[in-house]
Amino acid sequence: MKRPRLLPRAIHRLALWGICLVPTSAFAQASDALLADTAKPPTAEVSWTKRDGNVVTFKGERLYKSPAGKSHLGANVDCYVALGGTRLDKGQGSPGGAIVRVGLYKRDLAKPFFDNIAPGSSVTLAVRGIRMNQPATPNPKTALMHLRYGMTDLKNCGLDATARNLFNLADPNDPLVEFVQADSVRPDGLDGNSPDHGTVNAVALDDGSITFSITFPYALLRHLRDPYQRSDPGTFFEPEHFHAEIELMPRAAAAPPSQPAPPASSATGDR
Repeated sequence: MKRPRLLPRAIHRLALWGICLVPTSAFAQASDALLADTAKPPTAEVSWTKRDGNVVTFKGERLYKSPAGKSHLGANVDCYVALGGTRLDKGQGSPGGAIVRVGLYKRDLAKPFFDNIAPGSSVTLAVRGIRMNQPATPNPKTALMHLRYGMTDLKNCGLDATARNLFNLADPNDPLVEFVQADSVRPDGLDGNSPDHGTVNAVALDDGSITFSITFPYALLRHLRDPYQRSDPGTFFEPEHFHAEIELMPRAAAAPPSQPAPPASSATGDR
């Protein structure tokens, strides 16, 4: 039996990754593709409130890399910023768009994700200074969180590998709902319509950069299939890593179509 030819496929993926990261090459100048400007790396930031009421914030510049290129951000948090994401993997990205994601990993799996976080509080995860090769606009309705849990934690709670992933979405009508398990998605988890839902902030600034952030109740890290459904820190198993992502569109494509001008009045009609 012939073995699958993995090397050409891997080379193809690396080539696509390289194309997405081209800063100002002849290809980028000649193409209408929405590409990241890698000459100006974005800044990742995470913050949460501790039990003593103080807010702790960690931030740092990140080059666009795969999750394997993550590095220490602060406390028990490793971080990366990358292009592409869950929406693209599920075949639900928009033609001409680009997806940017910021991800966090536990540095030590035996410790809590967010040191001494206050019960009932929220976490804010942001990426600032996103720059593309042309004016772009973020679409807040495409924002999501993708959480991934460790098999040991799942097994300890009587769950199998089908519970490995969880999704918190910003739009209950997101077509992505049809491509994930019903018991592993909160379609309205980030719609901001309830105190126990998260919120999305995505804006294109006057300097041409884009800021994307989500603020979510800590309890949204709990799996929907967790048998105990507790919400205080330390009372439920956390994901080992998660990311937030959003889709950007070229500003020209995102703009609503212009309305035709009304016909001019005739000279006789004005009399």
